[in-house]
Amino acid sequence: MSFAYLLNTCLFLYTEIMIKTLTTREREVLEIITHNPLISQKELADRLGITRSSAAVHISNLIKKGHIAGKGYVTTQDPYVVLAGAANLDILGFTKDPLIPRDSNPGHVRMCPGGVSRNIAENLSRLGVRTELITAVGNGIAGKYILENCASEGISTRHSLILQDATSSIYLALMDNDGDMALALSDMSISDNITKEYLRKKKDLFDSATVIVADTCLSAESLEYLLDNTHKTITCIDPVSVIKGRKLIPMVGRIHTLKMNKLEAEALSGIEKTDNDSLRRTGDYFLKKGTQRVYITLGAEGVFYCSAETHGFYAPPPVGVVNGFSVVNATGAGDAFMAGVVFASLNQYTIEETVRFSSAAAGLALSSESTVNPDMSRVLIEQTLKNRGETKS
Repeated sequence: MSFAYLLNTCLFLYTEIMIKTLTTREREVLEIITHNPLISQKELADRLGITRSSAAVHISNLIKKGHIAGKGYVTTQDPYVVLAGAANLDILGFTKDPLIPRDSNPGHVRMCPGGVSRNIAENLSRLGVRTELITAVGNGIAGKYILENCASEGISTRHSLILQDATSSIYLALMDNDGDMALALSDMSISDNITKEYLRKKKDLFDSATVIVADTCLSAESLEYLLDNTHKTITCIDPVSVIKGRKLIPMVGRIHTLKMNKLEAEALSGIEKTDNDSLRRTGDYFLKKGTQRVYITLGAEGVFYCSAETHGFYAPPPVGVVNGFSVVNATGAGDAFMAGVVFASLNQYTIEETVRFSSAAAGLALSSESTVNPDMSRVLIEQTLKNRGETKS
């Protein structure tokens, strides 16, 4: 193999990499054009505070790099999901024996990235979905760790806030010997910086998203803004907890898809879950308010789901019976379920197909010490369903 051949090959590869790499300004230009393909070069220049000739150069470069095709600025961007909410450093303690209160329990500790919106974003990225995460982190070690992990997992954080002299969100949890959370403490106050005014600056990003996901670490005002200004987009909300979820009570009718556990559903509806009939009444409550799809997760009992067309219960096989999984950490199961719901929405699954796919995703999450199972993938979920005899119809 000649030196000239190697040199030409390296130059070719370098050119290919450079063609696909966008500068920060080119990304800004592409984002504006994606949201408004008919914008003039003058309007584009005025918006960015650059000259018209500079705007023309950036557009030319984007055409050469294959991100814009033809007149009218037809872009080649994939559908994407915007997620707004928390990104944490999770500190998780595990023990093999039942926890003894008010005592030092032997075990081991694991640190990993977490946060409801971030977890959903990572699961979606592993399922092949383009994600844009709007969160807030500090500029310390924890914040850098979260951002570096997001980058490695293909989660875009270019619209997130990096705050000087602020503490990133921390989630501290003790898991009991059956893998369920025994006690947790969270400090997510940094999310208060994701204000309505900040979200308004990202209007173009929201307007072109296929699905918007938010969690209740956002303020009520920020959640209200999202729900009032994203009528043409599917919105999926996770209440996160009973306390945080109560802020959703005045706005449940504006949420397209609501995923809750039993306690959160009781708090939002005021209907206590005592039997299957009470679950149906809870589902009807949300549908009459205006919610279009409702999922109430019931742990080992399965999931209750409903829409205007149908309702039902889904009980997956016990963990471990078919797939050899054992419950290691239940922390991320709900986030994996929500990611499954979002993925199914993007792919026009029926509600029955959605709940099967999402429950399989949650099962995979249960089997990993990390909040997000590093083996999460569409192929593995579909193989799990195939093993159960529940292939998509």
